[in-house]
Amino acid sequence: MESKPDSSPIMLERLYSVVHPNAIYGVAFSPDGELFASASLDNTARIWRASDGALVTTLTGHGDGVAFAGFTADGRRVVTASLDRSVRIWTREGRLVANLSGHQDYLACGTVSARGSWIASGGFDKSVRLWDSQSTASVASFSGSDDTVQCLGFSADGNWLASGGDDATIRVWNLAAHSLIRKLTGHVGTVEGLAFSPKDGGLLASAGADGTLRLWNCDGPAPTPSAVETISPMVTLDSSATKLKSVAFSPDGVLLAAGGAEGRFEIWQVNDRKPLLARTVHQNTIYAVAFHPDGRRLATASFDRSIHVWNILASE
Repeated sequence: MESKPDSSPIMLERLYSVVHPNAIYGVAFSPDGELFASASLDNTARIWRASDGALVTTLTGHGDGVAFAGFTADGRRVVTASLDRSVRIWTREGRLVANLSGHQDYLACGTVSARGSWIASGGFDKSVRLWDSQSTASVASFSGSDDTVQCLGFSADGNWLASGGDDATIRVWNLAAHSLIRKLTGHVGTVEGLAFSPKDGGLLASAGADGTLRLWNCDGPAPTPSAVETISPMVTLDSSATKLKSVAFSPDGVLLAAGGAEGRFEIWQVNDRKPLLARTVHQNTIYAVAFHPDGRRLATASFDRSIHVWNILASE
């Protein structure tokens, strides 16, 4: 299956699809590219073989829907966050290692740092919690959000954590100091997705329920202790989707992918903000997008209960 607009310089070739019996909220590839994990409202996470989509194992035990699944930086463990208020750590073979508790309400999101051992979780209790995947210890709890925390993202060096949610504000936290250093304002409505560039450490992308992608420059000297800097978006990109739900950079930082309502999916070129592709690829909202480590494949996960894995090809 190919998906491309007439004028698109790239196209998507669907390699295969996998399904859950309920809506899918998350997808992430392992650092070695051999596996990917999915998170579903069916109360499970699943591990799949990336080469052909074969099911490897199913992670069971959560008492409610799973909002996030991802791999630790060393690729040896899988992290899940659930509406049952818990964060769990598993081996990639499916054995439960730890059950982390502390949140007082449903979890809506999680993320894992690409360097080091950080895990972050957030949700309806308006807090963000920081955990260590090695020691399984609770490291910090960040408050200050005025509403549900819907999305999280670590900077590539693991020094910052961004959070966004229903209060339409993005907050950037200094992990060494456990302090809020920046507030990013501009979205009109919920901030649904966040991703730092893997190559440009200060470049942050956000996806909003207002149908926009926004790029932010978080670089610059940190504010003085106890001071918080408020910054505006560097660039605003209007999407073809009425609402956006997810965003991801390619491993080389060249491409930016976003998914949203009505199954709309888009790819942008980062350096000149040029739209490269805009298509409907699912039957319902795309809750997560993820690039394979090779940068030539990507996955889209949807409320329609399916994950599609695609090749990214140049148009002829």
